[in-house]
Amino acid sequence: MENWTPDFYIIPRQISEDPDVQPLGEKLYGIIYWLTNLKDKTCTASNETLAKLIPQKRGQKVSEQSVNKQLLILEEKGYITRIFKDKSKRHRSEIVAHISFKINQSQIRQTEYLDTPNGAQNKNIYIKKEIYKERKKDEYAEIKKKLTDFFEGNWEPYEKTLTQIAIGWRRPLPELKKEVRKFANYWLEKNHKGVTRLEGVKGGYFEIGRRLTTWLGNAWGPKPKPKKEDYEPISGESLKQIFEKRINGNT
Repeated sequence: MENWTPDFYIIPRQISEDPDVQPLGEKLYGIIYWLTNLKDKTCTASNETLAKLIPQKRGQKVSEQSVNKQLLILEEKGYITRIFKDKSKRHRSEIVAHISFKINQSQIRQTEYLDTPNGAQNKNIYIKKEIYKERKKDEYAEIKKKLTDFFEGNWEPYEKTLTQIAIGWRRPLPELKKEVRKFANYWLEKNHKGVTRLEGVKGGYFEIGRRLTTWLGNAWGPKPKPKKEDYEPISGESLKQIFEKRINGNT
């Protein structure tokens, strides 16, 4: 397996110039395309195999989770299609690369979509990219609204969620809200060009839950191990009442 790697990668210009595709995603596409041009003409490699085929720098291994994230981005942008054996999409049978190194003289410079020889496939990618951009705009607007609500102290729509988080961290709700406000302020802060940190997130992926967990971990240290009673419903009591009991030690 160690020597079973490509001598070079073919990475299309569309992918290398796409700001949403990270360097890891570029290499991943190159490996997928390389595999589809071997004897079997298909890429049936698992995430584990793909991770092993990606060159490692300074001994840092590429995780299967990182591979899966890049596959999602490549597929959403229309560069690949993952084919699964089952409806649950747990067992993948093949990955199809949509941009091929193929010159057809009759199609050269005849597409209005992308300046490459493969007009038909680029039209499909162009349409998918436009859909992707619109969806990202909607997601960004929703995330920005939540962060703005946090910063301005509009807690009412998120009271239940914040209470659950406070219980999990064994912290008073006002203390949590204070940290959440700092978190929102950090991501909404603009640089000298007027671009917020949120807008500058590479790849366009921003999960508030995960990033907030990381933020709280940096502020408070490791999250306490959950207790069974934290997740047991108590009849007739609101989450606020349950929270107050937990904070006061009356479990």
